This record gives sequence, structure tokens and C-alpha cells, in this order.
Amino acid sequence: MNIKTKLSVSTKLNYEHLLQKHIKDTLGAKRLKDIKTSQLKQFFNKLSDEEGLSAGTLHLLNNIIYPVLQMAVDDDLLRKNYCAGIMKYIEARKNPKRIALSESQQEVFIRFLKQSNRHKYHLPLFVLALGTGMRSGEICGLRWCDINLKKGYISVNHTLQYKSIKGKQCFYISKPKTECGNREIPILSEVKGQLVEQKRYIIARQIPTDYTVDGYSNFVFLTKSGKPYTNGGINNFLKSIIKDCNTWGNRAGPKRGKKSCAIASI
Repeated sequence: MNIKTKLSVSTKLNYEHLLQKHIKDTLGAKRLKDIKTSQLKQFFNKLSDEEGLSAGTLHLLNNIIYPVLQMAVDDDLLRKNYCAGIMKYIEARKNPKRIALSESQQEVFIRFLKQSNRHKYHLPLFVLALGTGMRSGEICGLRWCDINLKKGYISVNHTLQYKSIKGKQCFYISKPKTECGNREIPILSEVKGQLVEQKRYIIARQIPTDYTVDGYSNFVFLTKSGKPYTNGGINNFLKSIIKDCNTWGNRAGPKRGKKSCAIASI
């Protein structure tokens, strides 16, 4: 049966991933008559305690399981939906608190990138991120045609995702779920300067810009092979940058008569 939904592509892929990874071979392998409250408690608590899933992920799993059991109830295959209210019994691991960089930490971070031979080519990306507040997927999907340097704004109207589709990792374009996601962000002077530097970098390195995803091409931030960055890729080199930045800060701070300003790891 083909049921139409209003789920976005990214949400559907996320649900499919959770289904295959956590449900199919465990709860999904059980017969309907064997699914009771006790089994569901055990299922969710195991994911929380042993696999360390966050409360948010457990609620997503519940969003998948609940309507399936409700359909079984509606078809008289189950007496009741044992998933109803189950989440109040689950003690999920708390998500780690997110801490934004202080102004002094941002200054240290940017100053480090400017003097780092290893990492300085990432400077435009992080100046853009700090100067606009754009999400990682929005930065990965940013194209030159989305940037209007003359009028001084960036048009945000899509994100670039990199996930498994039918067992194969690939890029795809996702549109904002709400109209609020479509917006124009003013370009600060420092951001503008770094975007100009990014354009020069691509030209100087002769990086190909014709890589196309769902009809979108000419992305701003590209690997040396011409492929767009991924969220995972940004996280990987950000960890390396933070490690090197903290080492540099611990050495450089005292020399300037200042305290070191460490940046938390991710």
C-alpha cells in the first residue's frame, strides 16, 4: 500500500535509517501478539542504556512504532496500542548541553586559523558560519548564485545532505520545512572579504565547480576534487582544528601575557 505523507525527504531517510538500524531485526522480528508493554520498555531501555541513544532519538523511534501498532489496533490485530504513553517510563540519556563559543574564544579561533598554514584555507567557511549563523547543511549547499555581494545578502533556500539512500551514500538537496527557513542574511564586511578569498582560492587551485546535485552546482565550499563538503567532513576537520587551536593557544597566550582560552572539543 502506498501511503502519501507530507514528510520531507530528509525526515523520510532518517526514519528509514532508524528502522533498519534499530527496529527491523529486533522489535520488527517479533509477532504482533508478542509485543506488550514489558517488551517495549525493554526495547527502549536497552537502546538508552546500552547504545546510549538520546531522548530525541528514542522519541523518533516511538514516532515510527506507534502508528504501526495503532493500525494493528484499528484492524483488530491488537487489543490496544501498547506504545501509548510508553515514553514516560523510559529514562533516556540526557543530551550533552551545547555551549556556544564566547567572544574571546571566537577571536582565538579565528586568529589561529589566520596564522595556521595547515588550516587557514578553512577560514572563509568558519568566518561565514560565525558571521551568519547558517546551519552546516546550508553552508555545504551554498552556491555562488545565492550570494549577492553588491546588495550585501545571502539567500538561504536549501540544504545539502549526504546520507544513505537504498544502501548507497549520496548527496541530495533538501528544501526548508517551513517558510521561515527561506531567508536573506546580511553579509558583514569580514564575511564578504572571506568570500572573495574563497573565490580566489578555488580559481588559484583550479578546483572544478561543475559537480551537480539535483540540478544544483557551483557550490562555494569544495574539496580539492570539486565535491561539496559534507556535515561529517566539516566535523572531522573541525575536531583537528580545535585540537591544534588549543595547543597553540596554550603556548601563545602566556607569551602575550594573557591566559590561555581553550575551546571545548566536539
